[in-house]
Amino acid sequence: AEEERAKAMAELQAMREDMASSYKIEEEAITKLSSGVLGVTEPVMSHCAERLATLQAAQMRLIDLLAKEDRKVMTLPHMAEVAQALAHVPVYSQKLQEMRKDMDALTNRVKGMRKRAAKLYTKKQQEDNTAAQRRQREQMAQHAAGTPDQPPPAPQL
Repeated sequence: AEEERAKAMAELQAMREDMASSYKIEEEAITKLSSGVLGVTEPVMSHCAERLATLQAAQMRLIDLLAKEDRKVMTLPHMAEVAQALAHVPVYSQKLQEMRKDMDALTNRVKGMRKRAAKLYTKKQQEDNTAAQRRQREQMAQHAAGTPDQPPPAPQL
């Protein structure tokens, strides 16, 4: 087992040496490859750097312009009144939200009351119909008991 292991290690070392010699890169080749990669990427990188510098300059001009406009707006004669009115916006917004909640609650109550009114109306109609039928039966019973010559009264609805 020890002999096989030593043999395998020797084979592995031989393979490593063989691969190292196969992939050995000369210093001159590394220099040439680096110069080639740099030659390809440097113009693109330079162009990107120029574009970034242009963009930064444009951003600085925009910041300056916005700062000037901000100063102009802040020096307007009625700006204090506008700022004061804008300070009340959150309070008014909160009041509106509360009013909306109250209105929603009232709407729900009205819907409930309408349903209840419809049920009561239906119940009242049923009671009225029941009472009318009872009266009709009573009248028919009285008529049958009292005068057999007369026709029964017409039903009332």
